[in-house]
Amino acid sequence: MLSRDHIKGNHLEKRAVKNHRMIRVELHPDVPMALDVLPLEKAAPRERRLFFSGGNASVHSLVN
Repeated sequence: MLSRDHIKGNHLEKRAVKNHRMIRVELHPDVPMALDVLPLEKAAPRERRLFFSGGNASVHSLVN
């Protein structure tokens, strides 16, 4: 799942599931700006931290 906490400036930082190492990917400068203007889902709390998920979905359902 992608959280707002994973975006650091123009980089995406996540920990790999398999080996727990940090992965750092440089993003195009437009990507963080585009993510900032994504609308919240209906009835989503304002403090929601996740992109593209309400937080109740399993990883399996997000990728299928």
